[in-house]
Amino acid sequence: MTYQSTPYDQVSLMSHEPGPPSYPAQPSVAYNMSPIDASSKPHYDNTIPLSSLTRSSAPVECPACNHRGMTETDYQSGNTTRAWALGALLLTWSLCCIPYCLTSTKNVTHKCGQCGVLLATWHRSGHTEVHLYK
Repeated sequence: MTYQSTPYDQVSLMSHEPGPPSYPAQPSVAYNMSPIDASSKPHYDNTIPLSSLTRSSAPVECPACNHRGMTETDYQSGNTTRAWALGALLLTWSLCCIPYCLTSTKNVTHKCGQCGVLLATWHRSGHTEVHLYK
């Protein structure tokens, strides 16, 4: 048994072809596009002591400029980096430079986000060295 299309089937298919959908008109919305005020920076009421800084940025009060804000972090090679490089050198000489490329083996320095003064260094050994006291 084979199915043969009839002219009726072809006409009914043509008459029910979907056209482009019609959508209702969108209402116009006005947005307030005022410029961002410089005083709208986040203000941190709760800050942590410099001796409690770890590997991530944190809100502190800078002893130099009294600004309350997040610290800027940077990575520097330290004793832990050198120890990993020495271990890699003893295992294979070709991998001794890899610890200097990884941030996970480096110390983290914290600087003030406003004046840029060096506040503290978190060493991979677990202690924080405070450079600027109040």
